[in-house]
Amino acid sequence: MQFFKFKLDKAIVAMQLLLQMYGGEVNLHKLFKTLYFAEQKHLVRYGRAIVGDRYIAMKAGPVPSNIYDLVKLIRGDNSYFTTSNSEIDLKSIFQIHSGHKIKQLSSYFDKSFLSESDIECLSESFGENKDLNFTKLSEKSHDLAWKNADRNDDISPTLIASAGGAKEELLKYIELNIENENLNLNAFIS
Repeated sequence: MQFFKFKLDKAIVAMQLLLQMYGGEVNLHKLFKTLYFAEQKHLVRYGRAIVGDRYIAMKAGPVPSNIYDLVKLIRGDNSYFTTSNSEIDLKSIFQIHSGHKIKQLSSYFDKSFLSESDIECLSESFGENKDLNFTKLSEKSHDLAWKNADRNDDISPTLIASAGGAKEELLKYIELNIENENLNLNAFIS
C-alpha cells in the first residue's frame, strides 16, 4: 500500500488553523477527526491529500499517525518521530495538557503553506464537526474506510476517498498522484 508523503509544515499549519477555529484549544479526538474529514473531502474533490498523513484504524476511529507522533513529542512521550528541521520547536507552538487537549500558544501562523482548497476543506470539516461530541464523532468516523481496515493498521487513501463517495476514475487518479509523489526522480538522472 502506498501513501502520500507527509508534509510536516502543512500539518503544523493545518493544526494551527483548526485550533484557531476551535478558539485556541480542543481535545485531540476532535482535532484528529476534523483533520480526517477534511482530508477525505480534499481527496474526493481534488484527488490529493492536504497533509498526506497515514490514518490508522483505531478503536475510536481514524487517527493521523504522524500528527499523533507530533503530539507525543510535544507531550514528552517516547516517540519515533523526529523533526528533520531543528528550527521547528513544536513546544513553542503547541501545548498538551490533561493528556488529551491541545492548545495553540500563539495566534500567528503562516497560512501560505495551505492552498485555498486546503483551507476550504478544513473550514468545512470544522463547521460540520465542531458541535459533535466524542460518541457522535466516533460513530461518524466509523465509515466504510474504517470498517474495511484492520484495527490498528493503516487505512489506504483510496479507501478513505471511496468512503467519501469517490468513484473508480477518481480512485485511479488518486493512486497515480500517490505514485507520482513517491517517485524518486534521482533514480532517472544519470
